[in-house]
Amino acid sequence: MKLGEALVKAGLITEKQLKEALERQIVFRGRIDTNLVELRFIEDAKLALFLGKFLNLPTVGTDIVNSIPEDVINLFSREIVEKYKILPFRIERHKLHVAMLNPKDIKVIDDLRFKTGHEIIPYVITELRLLNAFEKYYGIKKEIRYISIKDRFAPDIEIKDGDIERSESKFTQGKYIEKKTEVFSSNDLKSTLMEAKVQDAQGKTKLTGALLSNAFYTARLFYAQEGKTFTDDEIEDKVIEHWLRITKRIVNSEKDTL
Repeated sequence: MKLGEALVKAGLITEKQLKEALERQIVFRGRIDTNLVELRFIEDAKLALFLGKFLNLPTVGTDIVNSIPEDVINLFSREIVEKYKILPFRIERHKLHVAMLNPKDIKVIDDLRFKTGHEIIPYVITELRLLNAFEKYYGIKKEIRYISIKDRFAPDIEIKDGDIERSESKFTQGKYIEKKTEVFSSNDLKSTLMEAKVQDAQGKTKLTGALLSNAFYTARLFYAQEGKTFTDDEIEDKVIEHWLRITKRIVNSEKDTL
């Protein structure tokens, strides 16, 4: 049984939610479980527990992931952990405990055993926890699609300046963006994203930079369903054009109310 079907059978998601996640996966790629979390159909912590039962393996909790000794981290280079999608987190005598994105991959386990001389004890870890650990311990930056995931763990945490810079680099690629007679530099875009806010039903405000990845996904999915073919750059240009117009309108509206 596939993971998505198992989640439906367990009552953790609906068939409709699975279908939507599968459609998103076609356009946006990535793992089905990650797409489900991105769509907020299931929490990452609940997904982790289910994956452990589904694969019949122990799961690595966030407390362990957040406190890995430096000597264990240094067992593997950045290139190795990124290649095998693994995270070493504990050594006990001749045993090395490793969180793996694909803990049933015997070839990877054999390669790690050969490289370290240790018996490898595989654990389950979700893709989002693994990517966060990669960034924390190995300096491996997350792709733009994962930047907005932080609010899945803590919705009230604001987007950091570094996240905006990464988004800005992906969207502008060092170029100027023109809209009719107006010209926006990358600094203008950053300033606009940092200033733009929306109000929720309770009147609270949140930065909207994290919504950009969802905007790109929606545009890609729409064009795919319409049978239209556009390159990623062309879709990005369209999204940025609309995004800048909307964010400027929001900023101007807020200034008018001051």
